[in-house]
Amino acid sequence: MYRGDADDPDAAVEVFAEAGDDGRTAVTGMEVDDRDRLFVAGRDTGLIFVYDTSSGELLERFDTASGDEPALINDIAVTSEAVFVTDSFRPALYRLPLSGDDVGEPEEWLRLDDGPVRYGDGFNLNGVVTTDDERWLVVVKYNTGELFRIEIATGDVTAFDLGGETVENGDGMLLEGSTLYVARAAPEQEILEIALDVEAATGRIDDRIRDDAFDYPTTIAAHDNRILVVNSQLDMAGDGAQPTLPFTIASIDRPD
Repeated sequence: MYRGDADDPDAAVEVFAEAGDDGRTAVTGMEVDDRDRLFVAGRDTGLIFVYDTSSGELLERFDTASGDEPALINDIAVTSEAVFVTDSFRPALYRLPLSGDDVGEPEEWLRLDDGPVRYGDGFNLNGVVTTDDERWLVVVKYNTGELFRIEIATGDVTAFDLGGETVENGDGMLLEGSTLYVARAAPEQEILEIALDVEAATGRIDDRIRDDAFDYPTTIAAHDNRILVVNSQLDMAGDGAQPTLPFTIASIDRPD
């Protein structure tokens, strides 16, 4: 993992944590809480890592893998009281309770065998974000393009009505107020801008942001008046394909 200065994109990046350290052989989602702890999803290892962002010290390592179910720990959302983690293969959401400096053991917080979210072949739940009031989670189902809201207090799940549209292949997300940005790399390399009414569970795709700098975008973050887009080149994974080095992060103007 690397660390850089978002205010100085020309500055050299530095290694934050060496590849393979702590059993960290793969990384998908990452999120920082208000105590400057970095939570890292360990993909098919089933591991969740917690690092001190200042020192790079590993604070905790949790293993969610158990039984015969294949795991794919994917994305992370943080509230003041808990960390929520999606799994793209196992039909469950995981929760790590937070209490001051303590991070609790992950629990299978919400099982998704029944109800609106139906797991199938391939990647299922992927990106997850929380609303500003920490009442709701918003999650995207990669293989079907469905968006769901989950009430944190009750675990109730509702599908968003997107007016017949879907966000198939939706990956990392950014929620700012009532605007949801969703990164997707297929069929077009783009960021979807969605006007979201979480209370009414409705949404409308307002814009499809495309840029020549995108190279299989998988996740996004905001910084000042910019949106930063990770160019994963995941289309180069496997079959001997070679990604173009160095990997990059695209920086685009925040839409008006």
